[in-house]
Amino acid sequence: MDGRCIKFRMRARYHQRYLTIATWTANITQLAARREWFLERFLSAFMQAVKRHRTGMKLDGNVSTKPHSEKGVDMHAIHTDKELRAALHSIYVAQFKAFKACQHAFTKADATRMLTGLMGARPWSWRVIGITPAALQVFSDHDFKRPPRQLQRGHKQDRASTASVLYFDCTEPMPLEEFFAFFLERDETVIMTNDENKHRPNSTFPDFIAIDSKDELFPCGTLVGWQHRKAEINFLRALYAKQIASSTNTK
Repeated sequence: MDGRCIKFRMRARYHQRYLTIATWTANITQLAARREWFLERFLSAFMQAVKRHRTGMKLDGNVSTKPHSEKGVDMHAIHTDKELRAALHSIYVAQFKAFKACQHAFTKADATRMLTGLMGARPWSWRVIGITPAALQVFSDHDFKRPPRQLQRGHKQDRASTASVLYFDCTEPMPLEEFFAFFLERDETVIMTNDENKHRPNSTFPDFIAIDSKDELFPCGTLVGWQHRKAEINFLRALYAKQIASSTNTK
């Protein structure tokens, strides 16, 4: 085989590789453009819903006479504020439709992040319904103040599975009432030690002392943190004393 033939074949191979790379680049660019388009639609729906809620407007365009607190929603607003519920649900529906319209561009991790962004870090998020005895003892050891990096709020149902049901397992978006009933039940948490919140064999959830949600304790602060005020300190102190007294009486 002479040198010219070898050069010709090498050029053909390089040309084929160039075409392959160009095709990949075009596909990636097209995918990115489609994803950006869907995200723009979602963000547009999100901003409209937020604007409606902040200005006190109902989704049908009628002005509401109900005043909105400058400090944000309270811990019961997610159950009682119809405008807030409608706004949040409309965003969920927009997210759901974007996921279904472009399924290859979104993952279950994307769903978890979007659901967390929508429903997390609000006063009523990650609602505390109990505390484990071990966590209560940790509080006692620190004068019932919140110790750094020792306690967490653990979900009875992990957030990833909740997002998977809402965005992937359903063929249609959940209706408003069903959506909130499903989500809020699975959003409940229990204060526990870091070790208790690690992988639980056989899905065994640790025993805990129930806390009445009507007390409006442990409102969400940051995403994974909670507000630990004087009310929480006094409650934990009284709860610990009650547990000690109960333990003494049973001996």
